[in-house]
Amino acid sequence: MAALTFEDIKAITIPRSKLAKWSTEPFFDKIIAGCFVRLGMGLTRSRRPTYKLCIVRSVDATSPNRRYTFENRRTSKWLNCVWGSDASAARWPMSIVSNGSTLEEEFNELVHEIKWTGGTLPSLKERNEKVELILRVECYSRPPKAVLEEIAKKKRERAERLVEMNKRNRIENFKIASEAKAADVSLKAGDEGYDPFSRRWTRPTIFCKSKSQGQRKVETASAASTANSVSRF
Repeated sequence: MAALTFEDIKAITIPRSKLAKWSTEPFFDKIIAGCFVRLGMGLTRSRRPTYKLCIVRSVDATSPNRRYTFENRRTSKWLNCVWGSDASAARWPMSIVSNGSTLEEEFNELVHEIKWTGGTLPSLKERNEKVELILRVECYSRPPKAVLEEIAKKKRERAERLVEMNKRNRIENFKIASEAKAADVSLKAGDEGYDPFSRRWTRPTIFCKSKSQGQRKVETASAASTANSVSRF
C-alpha cells in the first residue's frame, strides 16, 4: 500500500477560513474527520510561532456550555485531533487552526511521530475519497430554508445573550444597592467618618410665609372698599 506523500495531504489540509465557512453546515462533521489541520502551538524561545500538523478524528459538540469565539461567532464545536498515535488525542478549538500553508518539515515530523508511536496515516484510497467529497462540498449551495433557519438561530442567540446580560446587570445593581449603608446624620464636616457624598435619609419640609395682623386688616379694608364701589353701579 502506497504511503501518503506531502503533496497528497495538501488537498485535505483544511485552513481556518474553510472551517469557518463549513462549521455550521450539516456536512461538517463528516467532511472534517480524516482531514489534516495545522494547529498553532505557541511561540518558541526565540519568539517564533510553532505549528503541528494533526489529523482530525472527529468533531466534539457534546459540551454546549463550553463555548468560545471563532471568527466572530460563538461555537461549542471542538476538533478531536491526534499527533502520532490515538493515545495523543486531544480536543482543540478551531480558533487555533492556522490559515497558512503547511510546511513539508511539519509533515515529516508527523510521519516520524506516527512511526515512533505506532499510529497510522489515512490510506491513499481514504485520501482520494476525501478529496472527492471536498470538491462536491465546494459546489454545495445552501437551500433557502437552511439560510433562514441559520439567521433565526443567530437572532435567538443574540436575544438570549441580551437577556442574560440584563439579568446580570439587575443582580449587580441590587447587590450594590443592598450594600450601600445610610450615612450617620449626627456627623458633621470634620468629624471622623464624615462622608459628604453618602446617602442621607431626609424628610421634606414645607415652608410658608404667614401674614401679619396689620397686613390682614389692610387687605380686608381694601376688599370692602372695592365691593362698595362695585355696588354703586
